[in-house]
Amino acid sequence: MSLSKTAKSGHQKRKEIQEKERKEKQEKERKERQEKERQDKERQEKERKERQEKERKEMQEKERKQNEEKQLATDLFSKKEPDEQHDVIDLRIVLLGVSGAGKSPTANAILGREAFKESRTRESEIQRGRVEDRNISIIDTPGFFNPQLTDEELQKQMMKSLYLSAPVPHVFLLIINLETCREEQRNVVEQIQENFGAQAMRFTMVLFIGRDKISRKEWVQIIESETIKELLKYFEGRYHVINSKSECDPYQIKMLLKSIDEMVKNNGGQNYSHKIYLKDSEDQGDLRKQVKSQEEMEGLIQKIARESLHLKLSKYLAICGFIYFSSERISCKKFNYMYVIIYGSLCIDWRQTKNMIWRQRTTNTWP
Repeated sequence: MSLSKTAKSGHQKRKEIQEKERKEKQEKERKERQEKERQDKERQEKERKERQEKERKEMQEKERKQNEEKQLATDLFSKKEPDEQHDVIDLRIVLLGVSGAGKSPTANAILGREAFKESRTRESEIQRGRVEDRNISIIDTPGFFNPQLTDEELQKQMMKSLYLSAPVPHVFLLIINLETCREEQRNVVEQIQENFGAQAMRFTMVLFIGRDKISRKEWVQIIESETIKELLKYFEGRYHVINSKSECDPYQIKMLLKSIDEMVKNNGGQNYSHKIYLKDSEDQGDLRKQVKSQEEMEGLIQKIARESLHLKLSKYLAICGFIYFSSERISCKKFNYMYVIIYGSLCIDWRQTKNMIWRQRTTNTWP
């Protein structure tokens, strides 16, 4: 009897111990779960704050850039017109070209010193010097098609170049390297027009550099090529040629400045100004609106024509289908092909008809 009681008490104790361990385990799991939930909440709260801070900084940076652009435009367009007597002595040159064309070395060759760093330019920069008893200001710009800059950043730097050349630039020099011009087939003309307006072409001269690096035969082939001829047409045939920086002597620079003066003289002394820039911007905006309106109108006309044609064709084929099906001379699939062929004969766009036939054959569906 005593042994039985002892066994029962031992069994009860084990059950109590197991129950206690179970409760402790549950409590431990509950605390771990609570701790994990607390950590998740803290992590989510931290991420939320970081996200809000990032959005706030991005908004501030965006507002700062917008304010800079507004201020830059305000400063640029509030400049006074150039003084003619002062303009005779000073000369302001803006260098343009594709990325890696050699604008910075050319600027250093004109100024006769290492004024610009000869690397991929990311920002417009101005350097000044005294050349041929004249004050020369050269504005170096980032190259077109620069992979390190977005279109908006490039446009901003081009506007900055106008600000640096205030009150107005006398000439835009489009730099083309004769060693690599065969690879420069991209549309630099379009880039100039987009950033400075169509009227900027009147104040632009092509400057070929690196004449000493190629033979006379190669030079003739380049200047007589259809690509270069088409390019020069945009600038009324204006171009000048100099050697590379290491072989460019003062006489070549003197003749370059003389060519620029002749271009300014041929323009009647008129220089590129913010008025021309604003007028071109307005004209381009009006043109884009006209093109958009015209496209919308053409789309509407085509839609109405298609709907009218489809309605007439459906009525016609409904009659034909009734006749053929009643005489059991044509299957449903052949009837669909007949629909496509007649539709195509009435449509101007046969590509649409071709796509319809292909869809009918592959999916056996009809729009």
